[in-house]
Amino acid sequence: AAPSFDFSLNDQRKSGFLPPSIGVTGKSGPEVGIPYYLNLAPNYDLTLTPRYMEKRGLQLAEQFRYLQKDYKGDFSAEVLPNDRAADRRRYGMSLAGSYNRDGSLLGGLNLNKVSDDSYFRDLATRINITSQATLPREGFLTYNGKWWDTGSYSATARVQRFQVLQDPDNPIVVPYGRTPQLSLSTLRQDIGGFDFGSAAEFVDFSHPSLVNGKRSTLYPSLSLPLITPSFFLTPKVGVHYTYYSLYEIPPSATDPTIPAFPNSISRTLPIFSVDSGLIYERETNALGQGVIQTLEPRFYYVNIPFRDQNQIPLFDTAIADFNYAQIFSENMFSGGDRINDARQLTAAVTSRMLLPSTGQEVLRGTFGQRYYFKDQQVTLGPAAPRTYHASNFLTALSGRVSEHWTLEGASEYDQRDYRTERLTLAARYRPEGLKALNLSYRYLSGDITTTGPIKQVDLSAQWPLVGRWYGVGRFNYSLSDSRIVEGIGGLEYGADCWTIRFVVQRFALTAGTSSSSLFLQLEL
Repeated sequence: AAPSFDFSLNDQRKSGFLPPSIGVTGKSGPEVGIPYYLNLAPNYDLTLTPRYMEKRGLQLAEQFRYLQKDYKGDFSAEVLPNDRAADRRRYGMSLAGSYNRDGSLLGGLNLNKVSDDSYFRDLATRINITSQATLPREGFLTYNGKWWDTGSYSATARVQRFQVLQDPDNPIVVPYGRTPQLSLSTLRQDIGGFDFGSAAEFVDFSHPSLVNGKRSTLYPSLSLPLITPSFFLTPKVGVHYTYYSLYEIPPSATDPTIPAFPNSISRTLPIFSVDSGLIYERETNALGQGVIQTLEPRFYYVNIPFRDQNQIPLFDTAIADFNYAQIFSENMFSGGDRINDARQLTAAVTSRMLLPSTGQEVLRGTFGQRYYFKDQQVTLGPAAPRTYHASNFLTALSGRVSEHWTLEGASEYDQRDYRTERLTLAARYRPEGLKALNLSYRYLSGDITTTGPIKQVDLSAQWPLVGRWYGVGRFNYSLSDSRIVEGIGGLEYGADCWTIRFVVQRFALTAGTSSSSLFLQLEL
């Protein structure tokens, strides 16, 4: 007899078996998963999935979901009592939840744990899961409120730790935990034309093998925004104060008889900035039609004096990614343990083309560069300070060149060594619904990655073939390593109330290993 399926003909859920998942993977062999859905109540449900893997054995998985007016979440767990390939018990679990009361009181919980470092590489079937290296265990609570007529504030309490999954071929440094992190930000606008803001934070950083410490930060600032339809000018002045109380201090690397850091240290820095820009518009003809063209130059000046910060440990600080948003920021470092000395000016210009009837943007070009009026003194560790007087040159161009084609490109160019440090190119073709073609290229120089240059091509598509058959696929290939980062292709047949899908996938697990899988999926 032919197999039959029992399913609801309306919007009401009902308990029962869901379509099975059948496949083959290189690490687990042939496998089949048969989920069973339990409709426990209108606002919560449970799905149980036994998954049998020929090389490993029987895995049991569950997902419990709940939904209320102000909060929602899910708890997922899976256990493989006896992994025949690894000869051990293996498990994973995740608890995620969020709370939102009218946008004023927010909360979140994200707890994750797996039994061993190789859990995802051995048992997961998607690259976004197998590539996970740090599993967060955190919870937070935020309250947003108002004070006076034009004031607002936001207070947050957070606790955060990580489980780190180490890859022997690519080990990573265990990040610091925050136990806890307390922050308060305030903004009072239009006090005689001035805006007053402040940011305060306390963090207790914990680590199993490095220096531990408490960091307290206070950053009040005063700005005067002058804004008209054709220009804006916003001078700002602030004072950034930081105090450290350190403990569990290791000995110095150069002299074991003395500690590597003092017990306490403070830092006070005045910060001055001016953000300004102009907005010009004109009517012109381009791309075969009448458009409004804008010219939007922007200038951002920052002045911060030098303070020696070599005695401050690095809890959460790194060099921020250099991009168009970052060149309009005060600090070149992310985190709070380093504040750059600066006397610099960012100059950039953006030009856009808009349709007069709708205001839709059809073309945008942006160019920007930062100019330094002094040599760099604050660095991360032994890194060499900057001595050149102009940053790399940033460009970006995007536009809808026709009804169906969209093109994008961005680059970072080092004019001192006459070479490109970063380049992305992308093209998207959308002729109609269910038809899509995407092609992109990404390049990062070895100076940015520190592990050698990255050159990757990414091609993805969805296209109708014959009748109700569709082809879908994605191919991400590393030209630097001559290997597939991720490749997935499949055929899909869509009927009125069901879909069957055949998928083949291959993706990189580590720097030297890959995994292949084949799956047959049925959706009702």
